[in-house]
Amino acid sequence: MSYIKIGNEYLRQGKLDKAIQAYQASIQLNPNFHWAYYKLGDALKRKGQIQEAEQVYQKADFLKNQLENNQFNTYSNLSKTYEKQIQEIYQANISIQA
Repeated sequence: MSYIKIGNEYLRQGKLDKAIQAYQASIQLNPNFHWAYYKLGDALKRKGQIQEAEQVYQKADFLKNQLENNQFNTYSNLSKTYEKQIQEIYQANISIQA
């Protein structure tokens, strides 16, 4: 079972300290997993640690935006590669027909 799922179960049970520990363990395993930061923020907020939760939410937003930018760049590069391949195939077909 993943630390996120464990944290979610502890959060559901109101065991906030254990939920926080589980989410922190998830972050240690994958420091770029924005969802773990969101869930950690939820647990901190429920515990009344509003400033800490806000900082964690900001980190989650930063990581999520970074991921979305990386995905956009990947798809953009793929699109350019496919466009180039299509042009090459088109040019090859023209030269075969000539």
